This record gives sequence, structure tokens and C-alpha cells, in this order.
Amino acid sequence: MELAIDYTCPQCSRRMAVDLRTISPGRIRYCSHCKTPLVLSEEALHNFSHSLQQLPLG
Repeated sequence: MELAIDYTCPQCSRRMAVDLRTISPGRIRYCSHCKTPLVLSEEALHNFSHSLQQLPLG
């Protein structure tokens, strides 16, 4: 099961899915298009939480 969060680059506005297993303190991820560093924001975490709540149980 892939655990990904939708992320929109603040520099180039490209949307991408970022695997949560690749995000950890001190590890820097970059936009695959413009190479801007990925910063996981409170809004992104809120959106991820909302997405999890929409998943069907069972």
C-alpha cells in the first residue's frame, strides 16, 4: 500500500504525489520539475488527513 500525499510546488505549481516514507526530519526532497525544496506544510498535512478520512473502510 502506497502512502502518498498530494503536493503542489510553490515555485512552479506542479502537482505531484510524494511518498510519505521518503519524508523525514532532516531529509530534503525536491520538486521533480524545478528542483525547489519540498516543505511539508500544515495545510498539506491537513489535506492528507482529510484524504485518509475519505478512504472506505473494509
